Amino acid sequence: MRLIVNTTLILVAVFALGASALSADITLNDTAEAKYQYVKLGDLAGVSGVSEEEAAKINGIFCGSAPGPGEVREITVDYIKMRLRQSGFDPKSFKFAGAEAVRLKTVLIGDLPVSAEVAGDEETQDVEPAGKPAPAPSAATFGEKMKAAILSNVAQKLAVKAEDVVVVIRSIGKALEDCDTSAEIVGLRPTREIKGPGDMSFSVTAKSGDGEIRAIVNAEVTLNTDVVVAVQDISAGKALSGMMLAVRRMSISANSADYFTSPSSLEGFKATKNIAAGQPVTAAVIEQPLLVKRNDVVKVFVRVVGTDVVIETTARAEKDGRKGEFINVTNVNSKETFSAQVIGQGQVQVIVGE
Repeated sequence: MRLIVNTTLILVAVFALGASALSADITLNDTAEAKYQYVKLGDLAGVSGVSEEEAAKINGIFCGSAPGPGEVREITVDYIKMRLRQSGFDPKSFKFAGAEAVRLKTVLIGDLPVSAEVAGDEETQDVEPAGKPAPAPSAATFGEKMKAAILSNVAQKLAVKAEDVVVVIRSIGKALEDCDTSAEIVGLRPTREIKGPGDMSFSVTAKSGDGEIRAIVNAEVTLNTDVVVAVQDISAGKALSGMMLAVRRMSISANSADYFTSPSSLEGFKATKNIAAGQPVTAAVIEQPLLVKRNDVVKVFVRVVGTDVVIETTARAEKDGRKGEFINVTNVNSKETFSAQVIGQGQVQVIVGE
C-alpha cells in the first residue's frame, strides 16, 4: 500500500478543500510523540467541527520531520497556521484551542518508519504481535532523497540543526520527473548563495540507470528558530520595553538576520509601524532611538589606540545621530569641526591612531 511521503503530494491532496468555507476547531496537545519520520497535523492536535473526510485531509497536512532521539521540537500555533495556508486553507476559518505550542519528542530510538499507510487503522499498525519481526523500512522515494539532500545542504549553509529546517518542494524540472526509487542524488548545488530561508532553486544531478540527468528544483525553505515577538499591540512611534516583548519559537521564511533573539537588545528602540501582538519584531518595523540631536552639546571621549589615555571635551552636534553612526561635531571652545561616532546618550567618541 502506497505511503504518503512527499510533501507535494500532501499539498495537492488537500488543495481543493481550501476553496470551500470551513469552520473547524483545532485543539493543540501539550505534548506529542512522533511515531513516524514525517509528522502530520493529526499527530499534534485534534480536529472537530468538520466532516470525517475533511478532517482526514486536515489531519494529513505535513508538519515537518520528527526530532532526533532525546531532542524536543516545539511546534507553535503560528507554524500550524502557516502550514494550513500553504495547503490551501484559510487559517482564519479555524478556531484554535489548547496549548500555544506542542512539545514534540521521538519515542523510539533508531530509525522511524517514514509514514503511516494511507488506509487502515494507524493505531494498530504501530505495534506488531509478540514474536513477529517488525517490517523493514520502505525504500525512500526519489522525492524524499531530493528533499533530504536539500535539507542537509541548507542546514550546513545556515549552520543550523537539520531538524529545524523544513523543505517543501514546489517544482521539479521535467528531466527528473520520471525518476523512481532506484535513482540516486549524486550532485546538488544552490543556483544562488543561501543567506537565509525563503524560496530557493537548486541544480540537482541524479543517476538513473546507466546515465546522469540534471534539472532545476525549486523549493520553499522555512526555519524554526527563537525570535522576539510582541506580546501586545504596539503602535507606531512607541518606544519598546522588555514588558512588551517575549521570545517564541516560530517558523520564518525571511532572512534570519532581520529578526532578533533578545528582548533586551531592543530596549529603547522605536516602532516605525504598528506591530500586532504575536508578530515577530523585525528590522523593517523598528529603528534605533536618537541618542544625539542636532545642536545638542555632547560629551566627546578622545581615545588613543594602544594606551589608556582618554581625553574628555565637549562639542555641539551638527546633526542627529543613532548608536554607531558617525556625525560631525564642533568643539565648543576651538570651533573646530570633526567626525565622531555616537556611543551613548549625548556621548560620542574619537579614536586616534587607527
